[in-house]
Amino acid sequence: MPLLYCKEMHNVIYFLLRHTNFLVLIVLEVICGLLIVSYNDYPRSSFFSTANIVSGTVDKGLAAVSHYIDLPADNRRLLAQNQRLMAELEQSRRVVEFISDTIVLERVDSMMIRSYPDWRFHTAYVVNGTINKSRNMFTIDKGSTNGIATDMVVVNGDGVVGLVAAVSRNFALVLPIINTSSHISVKLKNSNHRGQLNWDGLLPTVAQMVDVPEHAVVEIGDTVVTSGSSSYFPEGLIVGTVGAIEIDKNGGFYNLGVDLAVDYNSIYSVEIIENMKQGEREELEKTFN
Repeated sequence: MPLLYCKEMHNVIYFLLRHTNFLVLIVLEVICGLLIVSYNDYPRSSFFSTANIVSGTVDKGLAAVSHYIDLPADNRRLLAQNQRLMAELEQSRRVVEFISDTIVLERVDSMMIRSYPDWRFHTAYVVNGTINKSRNMFTIDKGSTNGIATDMVVVNGDGVVGLVAAVSRNFALVLPIINTSSHISVKLKNSNHRGQLNWDGLLPTVAQMVDVPEHAVVEIGDTVVTSGSSSYFPEGLIVGTVGAIEIDKNGGFYNLGVDLAVDYNSIYSVEIIENMKQGEREELEKTFN
C-alpha cells in the first residue's frame, strides 16, 4: 500500500512539473479576468449577466430533472387523493340514497296505512340478489325477530317486488316477480279484467299477463295492478303497464307483455306487508274447499 501511494504521488508531481507552464498560464488568465471584471464596469456587468443566464439555465435543468425523479411519488400522492375523494363521493351518494329512500318509504307507508288499515308494514333493505337467472331471489336484512314471516308481500316505492319465501332470525328470502315460480293474480286497472302474471325467464323488465279474456278492452300503456283475489296481496298494488298485446294461439284470450314498474337492477329499500286478517280469510275460504 505505501509503495502504491508513493507511485501515485510521483505521478502527480511529474504531471505538475511537466505542465507547469500551462498551469501558470491558466492561473494568470484567471487573475487577469478577475482584475478586468473587478475594475471595469462594462465587462463586470456582462460577466454577471452571463453568469445569471448560465446559472438560471442550470437551475432550470436541475429542476426539470428533480421533477422527473419525483413523478412516481407525485403519482402515488395523486392516486391516494383520488381514492380518498372517490370514497367520500361514494359515502355521500349512499347518504343521499338512504335519505331519498327513507322519504319514499315514508310516503309509501302513509299511503298504504290510509289505503289498507288492516295491513302492517315493515321496512327492510336488500343485501343480496340476482336478476340474470330463471329463479332469481333477493335477500333482505329483516327476519323472524323483526316480525317477518313467509308469504308476506314485498313492495317498494315503484310497485310490487314479490313475496317472502323463507325466513331466518335476521334475514329473509324474497321470491320476486322475475322468478319462473312466481304467479300473481293481477287485473287491468281500467277494466278490472283479471289474469295471471307469470315470468318467462328472459328479460328482468318484462313479465307476461295471461288468461285475459279476448273481449276485454285493453290498450298499450294500461296499468296492471294486483287483483286482491289472493289473501297475500292487497288489491290495487301497482305491478306495471301493458307494453305488448297478442292473441293466444288457442284463441279466446290475450297474452299481454307487462313492463314491470320495479327496476330490479337497482332495488334497495323495500316494505314488507303483513295482512292482519289473512288467517281469518284463509280459514273461512277453506270451508268451501
